Amino acid sequence: MKEELAINPSNYDKHLELIKVCKESGELDELRTARETFAKIFPLTEKLWMEWIADETSLTESEEEHEKLVELYETALGDYLCPDLWLNYCQYALRWLGAEGGLGKFRGLCERAITQGKLDKNNNYRSTNNYWQLDNVINSRPASRERSSDLGNLP
Repeated sequence: MKEELAINPSNYDKHLELIKVCKESGELDELRTARETFAKIFPLTEKLWMEWIADETSLTESEEEHEKLVELYETALGDYLCPDLWLNYCQYALRWLGAEGGLGKFRGLCERAITQGKLDKNNNYRSTNNYWQLDNVINSRPASRERSSDLGNLP
């Protein structure tokens, strides 16, 4: 399959097939390489990005790996307007709330999600609603007691 893609890198279906085979075989490095190569040639669908991000999230432990995951989210959001991906990213970014400057960073991300969501009238309400719920939770607590664990009930 790799040989076929070397000859014809624009074969979309072969890229999908290679990703499937790598995932089934558990070859994580090859899977990552296959996805990266595919993403350089084609814009990936929201489903492909969500699967990739879910796989990487399950492997993320170090702060460096978390930064790479943020880069992956940013790359994914450059391909398409993906409301579910924005929502997933904002939920992932709740981890920033415990860090210095994390609240501002998180709010900035949520505001970007809302701005992008305005382009998708069918799904904008979810981003906006989640942001306002979160903002209400944060503002109802004293600043010294902000905890991301209080935010776990957001839809």
